[in-house]
Amino acid sequence: MVRHTSLVLLGLGTFGSALAQQSILVGFSDEAGLEAVLERVNPPPDEVGAFSGGVGATKEPTMFRRPLKVARKATGSGSGRKLGIFDGTGNSPGPTEPAESETELTIGFLRVDFTDEDGLPIYSNNTDIDKEIDALNLLPGVTIAELNGEVKALDFPTNVKEGNVRGSSLQGQIERVLAEAETWGIFEMINITQFWAGGSQEVTPQSDVTICVIDTGYDRGHDDLPDTSDGLTGFTPPGQGGSFGVWDDDGSSHGTHVAGTIGAIGSNNIGVVGVNPDPSKFNFHIGKGLGDNGSGSYAGIIDCIEDCVANGADVISMSLGGSGSTNLMESACEAAYDDGVLVIAAAGNDGPSESYLYPASYPVVMSVASVQRGSGPDTNSFGRASSFTQPNDQVEIAGPGSDVVSTTPNDNYDSYSGTSMATPHVSAVAAWLISLFPNCEANQIRNAMINSSQEPPRAADGWDKVYGHGIVDAGAAYSLLSSAGCVGAGGLSPSDAGEDPSEMGQGGTYQRDIGCTEDHHCYIGASFGPRFCNTDLSPNRCAPGTAPPPSPTASPTPFTPCVGADVKITVEFKTDDWPVESSWTLSQTCGSGFSESSPSYSERFKVHIENYCTSNGEFVLTVNDSYGDGLFEGGYFKVYRDDVEMISAFGVDFGSSTTESFGSCAPVTPSPSKSPVTPIPSTSPSISPTSQPTTSQSPTKSSAPALEATFDIDITAPKCGEISSNCTATSDLLIGTAANDEPNQGDDKSSNTIDGCQDGSD
Repeated sequence: MVRHTSLVLLGLGTFGSALAQQSILVGFSDEAGLEAVLERVNPPPDEVGAFSGGVGATKEPTMFRRPLKVARKATGSGSGRKLGIFDGTGNSPGPTEPAESETELTIGFLRVDFTDEDGLPIYSNNTDIDKEIDALNLLPGVTIAELNGEVKALDFPTNVKEGNVRGSSLQGQIERVLAEAETWGIFEMINITQFWAGGSQEVTPQSDVTICVIDTGYDRGHDDLPDTSDGLTGFTPPGQGGSFGVWDDDGSSHGTHVAGTIGAIGSNNIGVVGVNPDPSKFNFHIGKGLGDNGSGSYAGIIDCIEDCVANGADVISMSLGGSGSTNLMESACEAAYDDGVLVIAAAGNDGPSESYLYPASYPVVMSVASVQRGSGPDTNSFGRASSFTQPNDQVEIAGPGSDVVSTTPNDNYDSYSGTSMATPHVSAVAAWLISLFPNCEANQIRNAMINSSQEPPRAADGWDKVYGHGIVDAGAAYSLLSSAGCVGAGGLSPSDAGEDPSEMGQGGTYQRDIGCTEDHHCYIGASFGPRFCNTDLSPNRCAPGTAPPPSPTASPTPFTPCVGADVKITVEFKTDDWPVESSWTLSQTCGSGFSESSPSYSERFKVHIENYCTSNGEFVLTVNDSYGDGLFEGGYFKVYRDDVEMISAFGVDFGSSTTESFGSCAPVTPSPSKSPVTPIPSTSPSISPTSQPTTSQSPTKSSAPALEATFDIDITAPKCGEISSNCTATSDLLIGTAANDEPNQGDDKSSNTIDGCQDGSD
């Protein structure tokens, strides 16, 4: 897992200066750790001058929903994550993984103020914050102590970087039009409007979805935005002070603008339309992570992330960032991702210089770049990178971010630019896809969006540090998920791969590497050379080079016919679009105790055939589906006894398990004798009888007579009763040359193999 260390608040560039008041975030593993911190930072008055401690904890501790894994890192100053080495095409050769750090479970954290609001130390005998961080890290029960940094909204109120100066409010302009304004990003670029109600490809969500927006708040009561009657809820972190504001009163306008891009109400003949224009099909939850002045702290963002997950968020959208990384904030993002929440954040506005912004540059977070309209669709400049978009090797996808018109407080509208404006386009598409494909996990939706992204106007296809993998395309993502399913579109789910989602989230260049199922999942550009999906690893993982040729294998071993009173049992199983979910067991309730289980399945829509010999009796087949939705269309199972079909089912939703049985435990009494069957005369050329195999030819048949009373096979039932070079007849026993393998492996059409003879019917 990629981790980053930065205990120094770096210069924020376009974000402004550092917070005047400095504070430290201290994580603890138990109540004793919390008490140790409180004792140090709040010493008794008579001990204040006796040691260098004494800082002043002014906020109540935050207790996490569940313990988090937080790495104990080096303390004091640090430069944060290092940039990869890029070649001339803007691509990096590969990820650099820092050494894995020891992890401890953290049950909560405390914000410890080191200076007052004017930036002066609270205690004159303790003025070195790095030394205080070191001292706190040595306390028993403390898992991490690090600087609390600043995050800010990532927009340009005036579009000076694009050469445009924003005018005054657009309220009057929009009131003069007869219908809602069609914003270029939604109506021209992201390819979604045809799926809305009344569109040419209208679709219906399959589940409720909640989008949590962490920003400066929300203008509750805006005529063009959902209200509490539509399920709107929100949260303001405690202890922020009166000037910070509350979640449902946006003193900045930034959060309201972001929310409008996601969900401005459609078909109301006012204002604009969001990516998700029907408030009955999604819910907003607002986290006020930034104050009315557009800035906030890591502590507040962590509180909001925790609150988003606790309130059922499917997507967390953060159009904000800071240049320093904190382990506690990264761990909060990882915990959200492990709980099935797709976390999306703005890459930053400090381009074209290469640098990292957080939380966007954490591997579990989908980092969003910004593109502009240029000269419009069908021109070479449409989708060109915005001049401010911030490049690095964690950039994953791009969205419309320049000159975006959306809602602002007091029923107004305005045009903003920034990666802040690109992020809600991507977040809204992600939420829409989750509502349509609820069986797909967050990491699969994320990968499907990458795999279906539009190619921007760049010199070469594939990933690069400016655009990531491409521009978000809702329609293409929907088509890919509809046709290829969750696995084909987005790779193995974390549960099927046996990994935590946060372990599979690589971010940026190599996001799709873990859990790949197809070689094309590994393609990231010609400059990286050929790459393939290595399915010999567990879980599957992309690797450099081309797939090695399959090892030479011996010719399939023919299935040896059963002898004596044994019967032949054949299980034919065809996987559906999710093969790793399927398994079966076949056992006897009486007789020899026969019991067999399926091998592990990994290939979609493949026919598998297993043959067994055992005593007769009652057989029970149990088919399982780990996800709980049975076999989808295309999959089936059949069981034969002596080549006669006994059980079959096709594309059935049986939930997690289904059981069927056939046969009987009653003893079978053979007939006293059985005369050889005289072949029925036929106009077809006759089959010359062959001699019974000798002991040297078939040792297993040496003690058995050529004709057994318990064999009662109708020579006309299998199609090899017709002329076939595969089939050899001896009296009433038909002996074939069937291989115990998988016929028609590349064909979706079901086929039965009966002792070497293929029957095209079911």
